Amino acid sequence: TDTCSGTMRNIAFENGKALVASTTTLIAEMLLKRTNNPQVSLSTLLLGVILLDSVNLDESIGKVTPRDRDAVSNILTQTDWSNSSLLAYLKPSAGSQPTIDTNQLFSHLERAKYSPEFWSAFNVSRALGYDYKAFHYGTKNSKHRFGIATILMPGNQFMEKEGFLPQTTAFMRSKELTFLGIMLTFYDQTTGDFRRQLAFCSNRYRRGMIGDDL
Repeated sequence: TDTCSGTMRNIAFENGKALVASTTTLIAEMLLKRTNNPQVSLSTLLLGVILLDSVNLDESIGKVTPRDRDAVSNILTQTDWSNSSLLAYLKPSAGSQPTIDTNQLFSHLERAKYSPEFWSAFNVSRALGYDYKAFHYGTKNSKHRFGIATILMPGNQFMEKEGFLPQTTAFMRSKELTFLGIMLTFYDQTTGDFRRQLAFCSNRYRRGMIGDDL
């Protein structure tokens, strides 16, 4: 579904605040206006992304909105989960049909998102582009572009990947970037603690800096 161009343009942002935690909520809203019995596979995809983006609808994180909650609730109630292959995540509902245990599904997806095997399989270019956002800054006559890539593995492991420097340089060149920030978040494999690091890459100075727990 196209939510970004022409008459379909749908930007959930008002008075400096996002109206949804997940853009997938917008897609779910549009889908549920067209059908009251969405396909199980599609409902599963929408549900998983909204749960991840809203951190399982956790109010304390400050991202979830009523629209995200409504989207999840409507997906759960309007989908016939009896045909779902996600048997491990099914639970009885108030009615006769089963529903999805969103806590179990979120926990599984969150673990998979930070899987070392998953991120180790990516080359540098693909990892940088996996969760990437571009921004602009400067004056009318002198504009620059910078990007932020999120990597879910330790910085030393990412920078030890084959071809880190040339692939990062090529990535910046392809995006016409003056500056690239790399946010690294991961769970320490020894302690289990959640860690954050930050790396900076510039096409001018070609230096990197990493700080723990920023």
